[in-house]
Amino acid sequence: YEISACLVGSEMCKETDTKQIPIAEMQPGDLIFYSYKGTQSTIHHISIYAGGEMMWEARSTATGLRYSNIYSVSGMMPFAGRV
Repeated sequence: YEISACLVGSEMCKETDTKQIPIAEMQPGDLIFYSYKGTQSTIHHISIYAGGEMMWEARSTATGLRYSNIYSVSGMMPFAGRV
């Protein structure tokens, strides 16, 4: 499974292979994907799972890095990614 991620406000993109895992099996460090339409092509946000239904995310440069609940962003995909 290949996912492409771009830095906000940047033309730099990163493609990486991830192993799909069920949300219930996430471990700290796994990637959580959020999509507008539930498809890979509409992924709009990627965060890092911290454990205990919490994540590290950066929604904008104004708010910086935040420790948030994984359900605070709409459109969570039904799987996570392990690099």
